[in-house]
Amino acid sequence: MWRNVLSDEGRNIAKHAEREHEAGNFRRAKELYLKAIAKFGQASDISDDFKEISILRSLSSYYSERVYSMKRNCVTILK
Repeated sequence: MWRNVLSDEGRNIAKHAEREHEAGNFRRAKELYLKAIAKFGQASDISDDFKEISILRSLSSYYSERVYSMKRNCVTILK
């Protein structure tokens, strides 16, 4: 049950981060992406379902890449 709560929280946080990113609020988007990544990591740590673990790790990887991309493109904004 808790893994579902954590993964749902991660998805909701990630959606909010994407809205902030699209609005140009890069610092806030970065904070939210990192929170979402942490939630996905926590959910994958307690899951026994290998398919779900793979999905959660893919989401973590995707949002990590978003943060890295923002850092690359907006270095002065995110410091």
